[in-house]
Amino acid sequence: MFAPVWTLQQLSQRVKQAVEGVAEFRDIRVEGEVIKPYKAASGHLYFTLSDGQSSLSCVAWANSQSGFATQPEEGQQVIARGSLTTYGARSQYQLTVRGLRPSGAGDRAAAIEALKKKLRSEGLFDDQYKKELPRFPLHVALVTGAGSAALNDVLKVARQRWPLARVSIIPALVQGAGAPAALVAALERADGLGAELLILARGGGSPEDLDGFNAEPVVRAVFGCATPVVSGVGHEIDTTVVDFVADLRAATPSNAAELALPDWREVDARFAGALQQLATLARRRVEREGAALDALQHRLALSHPRKRLREGVQRLDSATAQLQRGLRTLLGAQTERLAKAGAMLAGLDPTAVLGRGYAIVQHSGSVLRAPASVGSEIDITLGKGGMECQVTKTRS
Repeated sequence: MFAPVWTLQQLSQRVKQAVEGVAEFRDIRVEGEVIKPYKAASGHLYFTLSDGQSSLSCVAWANSQSGFATQPEEGQQVIARGSLTTYGARSQYQLTVRGLRPSGAGDRAAAIEALKKKLRSEGLFDDQYKKELPRFPLHVALVTGAGSAALNDVLKVARQRWPLARVSIIPALVQGAGAPAALVAALERADGLGAELLILARGGGSPEDLDGFNAEPVVRAVFGCATPVVSGVGHEIDTTVVDFVADLRAATPSNAAELALPDWREVDARFAGALQQLATLARRRVEREGAALDALQHRLALSHPRKRLREGVQRLDSATAQLQRGLRTLLGAQTERLAKAGAMLAGLDPTAVLGRGYAIVQHSGSVLRAPASVGSEIDITLGKGGMECQVTKTRS
């Protein structure tokens, strides 16, 4: 008796039933090295897992990638979770991936939690060690990556909110194996500048990118700073161990600058309100003194004896002179304070210096602080009017 002859489709279907019908293959985790990752125009991901001896084809459908802790990269060690399926067109089995994370991610999380527990037991997270931030800092130290988006974000917000502050930039390596030592050195340097405030900033990234801010030496360096520290590391959903020891934690680098620096417009409004309140108090005092003077004159008018009248007139003259001196002194002081306030407000006006012969030079909407390239179109704003020019020559 001859064995039955199978069609390829029949055989492929039978293998599919045999493989996908095994319960333990419906939810498995496989660890390996990513080989030849490829993302199709449809959004589906294709890659191979290898351990050097065996390999397994993998596919991740576009709608199942939202929960991935990482995206597959060539040579990356990962743990893939999914179900074993077959691909009949090639007569091969494959892993349909539902979850993906770097190898060792669980160990990393456990190490971070162990460090937090250790530092919490030592009291490093206690509120009693949190330093109060200055209300109107004039010198801010900024520790962040050189040329990073975080650096630009903090400087932009600082210029908009509180241009009176001087920002000292201390660049540091913010990811990689050398990041912890570089961050510790930068923090120590920043803490020695005599700044009133220190901002530690870094943009978002993968958990591995933020490892430097979970390193114990960096956390202890932040805690040991005599300067109040505001941490702005990662995106809103990111939390690092330095956030627990910083004096204030911000969601992002931009938010760190917003929380650390006052808005000069709000300060100006409060100052104007205080001046108005002071003027109102001065006016009320003048009215009270005037009423007292009227009452005294009325009492003197009721005193018929000439002697009492002369004495009353003398007291009136004395009181009037004293009141006038007091009013002159009060009004002089208020006038001087108003003049100082006006000068301070004028100093906040970036166009005030234009009347003294200075100019604002812009290129593509940004203020120039260094020469633009030859041939660039620039816009010059003067005290009266402006000019559009072309750069023909530069000098350093």
